[in-house]
Amino acid sequence: MKYKRIIPILLLKDNYLVKTTKFKNPIYIGDCINTIKIFNQKEVDELIILNIDSKIEFELLSQIASESFVPITYGGGIKTIEDAKKIFNLGIERIAVNSAILENFDFLKKLNKTFGKASIVASVDVKKNIFGKYKVKQFDAFSFIRKCSEYVGEVLVTNIERENTQKGYDINFYKKLNLENIIANGGAKNFNDIKKLFLETNINGAGGGSMFVFKGELKAVLISYPTTQKKEINEEMQKMCNG
Repeated sequence: MKYKRIIPILLLKDNYLVKTTKFKNPIYIGDCINTIKIFNQKEVDELIILNIDSKIEFELLSQIASESFVPITYGGGIKTIEDAKKIFNLGIERIAVNSAILENFDFLKKLNKTFGKASIVASVDVKKNIFGKYKVKQFDAFSFIRKCSEYVGEVLVTNIERENTQKGYDINFYKKLNLENIIANGGAKNFNDIKKLFLETNINGAGGGSMFVFKGELKAVLISYPTTQKKEINEEMQKMCNG
């Protein structure tokens, strides 16, 4: 059994952290470096930082790499092999690519060949169309994600309609997808949602945003991470695998 990971996903805009709902209406969360310092203390598995400005801020990335004690995956604005090289040279462990591979899938293949699949994450945003079909832009979601999974270490799958709704993960979607190297994102309200994802699917990574940065119904900003529960879920999964 692979170790189950719980991963905070942070959105970056204008060099500050924000939180969106269904990718709209960004709300200011706080300073990026200070937030990373707090997550360091909470011993997170790793962090994913996505720049929704789609502009690479290399100076900020350098500070992030220097401050973080945990592996960082960065996405946003990566269009060329040279962009990727600069980011890796700063000390970032993995890169995530989204729009660039929708425009030219061969770019993902080039990244794989240049850096190896373990260093690459495909970030895909899934949404149902008016006919109830899951799509990644114009592509069938299941086919596109499976194709991406051949060239990357993991695929970060964000359900747009559930992002920051706290309605739980779309379990049926992930069951049908039936891939292990997935980081599910969109809908997690609390640890029970994460536990349900791990127990009912074969996914190895649970991503979340609001459950790690908000507290209570009024959504006061408070950084948190379920360290104890994370250990419990892995022990429980291990017992299940051992019969």
